[in-house]
Amino acid sequence: MRGLPHYQLPTLEALRDLALETARVVNPDVRVVGVSVNTAALNDAEAKACLEEIEARMGLPTADPFRQGAGRLVDALD
Repeated sequence: MRGLPHYQLPTLEALRDLALETARVVNPDVRVVGVSVNTAALNDAEAKACLEEIEARMGLPTADPFRQGAGRLVDALD
């Protein structure tokens, strides 16, 4: 969090859970089908490693749409 160095970043799992809880207010059937990550601050090798780690951890297709396009995320929409 830029400008808040003392603030610990929430995990992706915590963000997912909060987003789902909020979305269920209007759609009880909502689900997460992928993860979009901004890897602009990383070099290509770091970005690839980051995306692979998140995908393995979350069990969801993970992509940086600016680097790779959004195809994998779109395909996950059924």
